[in-house]
Amino acid sequence: MLFRDKKLNLVHSPQNQGSVILEIIVVLLVLGAFLYVIWPIIMRNLSEDNNSYQILTAKKNLQT
Repeated sequence: MLFRDKKLNLVHSPQNQGSVILEIIVVLLVLGAFLYVIWPIIMRNLSEDNNSYQILTAKKNLQT
């Protein structure tokens, strides 16, 4: 909430246009760092699902 209130104040005050641009850059950096942390975890989970699917199909092929 503190961050949101600060953001609203920056947007409403015309003398802080440079600060708005700076804040957009900071938000993009935070979003990039978040994706940098989350993306490998998502990809690892997807590849694990794919591996388990391949193991299941291999077992099924062995049974027939």
